[in-house]
Amino acid sequence: MKIGILTFQRALNYGAVLQAYSLCSYLESSGYEAEIIDYNCVAVSEKYEYTPLSRVGALKPYIARTGQAILHKGNRAKFNRFLLNNVPMSSLYTRGTIGSSSELYDAIVVGSDQVWNPSVTDVDTTYLLDFVSNKTKRIAYAPSLGTSDNFKKFGDDRIKNLKLFDAISCREEEGSKVLRDLGLPCENVVDPVFLINKEKWIDVSKQSIVREKAPYIFIYSVRASSTMFAYAKWLSTVTGYPVISTNIMLQGDMLAAKNGFRIRSSISPADFLHYLSNAECVVTDSFHGVSLSIILQKRFIVEADQRKQGNTNSRLDTLLNMCGLHNRYLKDPRDEIYKDKIDYSLVQERILPNINRSKQYLLGALATEAM
Repeated sequence: MKIGILTFQRALNYGAVLQAYSLCSYLESSGYEAEIIDYNCVAVSEKYEYTPLSRVGALKPYIARTGQAILHKGNRAKFNRFLLNNVPMSSLYTRGTIGSSSELYDAIVVGSDQVWNPSVTDVDTTYLLDFVSNKTKRIAYAPSLGTSDNFKKFGDDRIKNLKLFDAISCREEEGSKVLRDLGLPCENVVDPVFLINKEKWIDVSKQSIVREKAPYIFIYSVRASSTMFAYAKWLSTVTGYPVISTNIMLQGDMLAAKNGFRIRSSISPADFLHYLSNAECVVTDSFHGVSLSIILQKRFIVEADQRKQGNTNSRLDTLLNMCGLHNRYLKDPRDEIYKDKIDYSLVQERILPNINRSKQYLLGALATEAM
């Protein structure tokens, strides 16, 4: 059985690429022939590339996007090399050519990441599998969709097409509720990074040629919050550990430089895993930063997104509640939660049944006949 995976493999984001790797790796280990469908969602790929002012339209976002392009210029080759060495990929497809891919697969799995969030994809309905023929099985594994109002930007007719899916799941409780309220049966499942174990992730990290001297604090920043950087600075002062900083945004590099951190933003996904797995403590605002910290059994502190309750925080809330780790949210600039060791034997007891149930959902969905 051949499976195509439709996700955000072109995003220069460590979580996006590593969850894609994990889903493909798990399916291969389960006996399936699987590959990533190399679809270019323009709204996702352009986020990391230079865009002329005439297309951006306003000076302030143009400056921000140009800064992003500069930051990520050296990363594209490193991400591409990681994918080439670790993930089977199809030929390149665009919105205009993606329809021809449907006949190549017995099933297409869409997810994970925010593939059903129209604000991220610019309402790209490709991720609703509107190009897939009736003989190809349609499965959603752990997509995120944002809030109910946001998801409805796809339009009622497009959302009704989800009734053609053979199986639907979501990685946060809020998203599952939105889908159920629309009359769509939906399972809650774990993110794909949990489908492979700690030892497998450590093996991937060994692809890195980086050898950073421990101990250190590792900060992984998606939003470049000054509060989080200030906390990492304080934590460095009280522990005596230096801070290594990997950032998705140029503003994050600027904050890291201001605080005297070692900046490691132009690194490969394997390098990222190396820094995270060898850190004494992880400070992050990233869902996947938290997820991989849990898998690799690290001490971590996470800052909630104060801007958009019910979106990013819903993913984190679902995960942290599942693991009994809701106390790991950063509460104040001198939070001493870092001193508290995490009993990962208890975390394993809580999350392992959810991982097994998620695997059963996915394999069960693939085993049934297409609708």
